[in-house]
Amino acid sequence: TLDLHAPLNPSGKLPVLLYVHGGGFRILSKNTHRAIARHFALGGYLVVNINYRLTPAGTFPHALQDVCDALHWTLENIEAYGGDPNRLVYAGESAGGNLTLSLAMLGCFERPEPWAKRVFDAQPKVQAVLPACGMLEVHQSQRYVEDTSLPKWVRSRIKVICDGYRGDSPEGSLASPLQLLESDTPSERPLPPIFSICGDRDYVVEDTHRLGRALTRRANAGGVKIYPKGIHVFHVFLGDLAKQAWSDQFDFLRRHVPATE
Repeated sequence: TLDLHAPLNPSGKLPVLLYVHGGGFRILSKNTHRAIARHFALGGYLVVNINYRLTPAGTFPHALQDVCDALHWTLENIEAYGGDPNRLVYAGESAGGNLTLSLAMLGCFERPEPWAKRVFDAQPKVQAVLPACGMLEVHQSQRYVEDTSLPKWVRSRIKVICDGYRGDSPEGSLASPLQLLESDTPSERPLPPIFSICGDRDYVVEDTHRLGRALTRRANAGGVKIYPKGIHVFHVFLGDLAKQAWSDQFDFLRRHVPATE
């Protein structure tokens, strides 16, 4: 259910990056995202590249619960593999950006669900979060259906993705972490620095714009960057735009959780 990717010739305890793949909560796996995990590993991070249940089995909260279980495994076992559990990074893209942001918030907002409380009580030492190109609100999916600037097939596909993951969870649940972040609910602990990349041609770019405004309002040390002509998850492809996005992400990581102490 998870793979570890380590840098070549590591020296000392390594910062640990928990990677959560995308795929609309419906498809793909840790295997399809090995190249991304390896890229982070080559940057000096011990990467925990995970699987989670996909919809319909992974309807909220099941996928998020799997991500929480991967975190607990990491906290309990990663030192044996050369990782430092006190220098954590969460990263993911698209649906993985949603799950990554939700996981980060579970460590800062005290929630009543037993699985959420377990994360809060663990007090994970998260020093940076990278929710790239995230679909961060799966409630209010009608907003896509009504957006006539989007192709009809895109509107219908996004609605299926949102409705499939959300299930019958109520507004305000962490199926839509953006809703909690935009609310006036104070966090019991400060949020770790959060940095999100997204292309301006991404069909869900508005979620990243909203994330940026919410981070500014909460005085977060991160922010967002929008890349001209970037499509959805553009950074996983070749080209100068992808190289710039990776460079920006590593610059952010070096500021907050450098690969060497």
